[in-house]
Amino acid sequence: MGWGSGAEVAEDMIKGIEALNLDDEQKVAVYAVMIKALENHDWDTEDDVTLASRCFDRALFLTDPRHFFNEEYVIKKKGKEWMQFIKTGK
Repeated sequence: MGWGSGAEVAEDMIKGIEALNLDDEQKVAVYAVMIKALENHDWDTEDDVTLASRCFDRALFLTDPRHFFNEEYVIKKKGKEWMQFIKTGK
């Protein structure tokens, strides 16, 4: 992938996955596979697509919680419930 193009690919994939009739647990599972596949191809722009989907953020948190070290930022942008879901899935 070219520099930054991984984020564009991920954004398109997130839009497609969010449009599917899947429950949150299923979306998190799909995102986990997507994240692993992209990271296996040197994806390093995960942070560019955080906050695009709470299910994506949950999968990313489960992959590497360091992506959400700044909880105050997430809460300010999306609210406490979003951060709660990232951490607990509920």
